[in-house]
Amino acid sequence: MTDKQYIFSSIFVIANKLQIIGDREIEELSFKQWFLLVAIENISKENPSLTDIANFIGTSRQNVKKMLVILEKKGYVVLRTLPDNQKSVCTLLTKKCVEHLDKFDKLGDELLEKVFTDISPAQIQLISETFKMLFGNIDKLLKSSLEVHE
Repeated sequence: MTDKQYIFSSIFVIANKLQIIGDREIEELSFKQWFLLVAIENISKENPSLTDIANFIGTSRQNVKKMLVILEKKGYVVLRTLPDNQKSVCTLLTKKCVEHLDKFDKLGDELLEKVFTDISPAQIQLISETFKMLFGNIDKLLKSSLEVHE
């Protein structure tokens, strides 16, 4: 296996293993649901739309809506259409959601520390810079893929 193949496959393996850890640790929510709520909390826009959220986390609008409908049933979010645009749905985090995220905020910090144990700040910076470049390359691929399919 080449280094590129190893890195590419490792991205999926790391995501799967983090999901297993998160599913064990986070009460009431799956790791993906928790991640989605954390992402919504960190979007700079108040009451973001499904499209805003999908773009922020790099998934489809349909996937976000499917997850948010489940979270709405659990009482973590409220979905509302905008008065001036009935096609646009915005997302509001409930008090229950904010309390849950606050409760597990420390757990997320502890998990990050454990995941990056024995990795130097210089190595972390290099990984971060490399991922930014990968995101740029992937965004170019997505854009060219969209142009081909239009």
